[in-house]
Amino acid sequence: MSNSDDERSAMNITRISIERPTIAIVIFSLLIILGIMSYKFLNYELAPKFTPPVITVTTIYPGASPQEVEDNLSRTIEDALSSLENIETITSTSMESFSLIKLEMKAGTDIESTMREADRKLNSILGILPEQTQKPNLTRFDFNDLPVMRMGLYSSLSPEEFYDFARDQIVPALNQIEGVL
Repeated sequence: MSNSDDERSAMNITRISIERPTIAIVIFSLLIILGIMSYKFLNYELAPKFTPPVITVTTIYPGASPQEVEDNLSRTIEDALSSLENIETITSTSMESFSLIKLEMKAGTDIESTMREADRKLNSILGILPEQTQKPNLTRFDFNDLPVMRMGLYSSLSPEEFYDFARDQIVPALNQIEGVL
């Protein structure tokens, strides 16, 4: 299209708008109405749903030092889970009486099937773990499970009075709000 074609098109729109203003008014009215309707049906979220492909395994080993937890628990669980497919990184944290292992999976991994496979692998090593160890807890990390807001209270009341006030007055009032757990 050349410049002269563009000029003719613009002139045609202008000429039609001048000669038949009703057509121009109807077209622009339809565009405005369709724009308003489209805007009302537009979906948007302030916090989009995003679930990273992360699985955590927490295990409690009462009375064990961090070194014992790492040697007898964390490494055994890491070795068992390291054969899972699509693992990007494995991170473990060993603390006194507690082990946390985080498995970051590659994007697009089917987390549900990976969790079933991880559960099978954890069940197969239960006999190897120290006797005092509680059964490993396998969970999927999900941002939607995190609270939107946390609240704290303080008061000059005695601890017993403050606890009773919060339990009897504040908690029931907050529970009446839709979406509060």
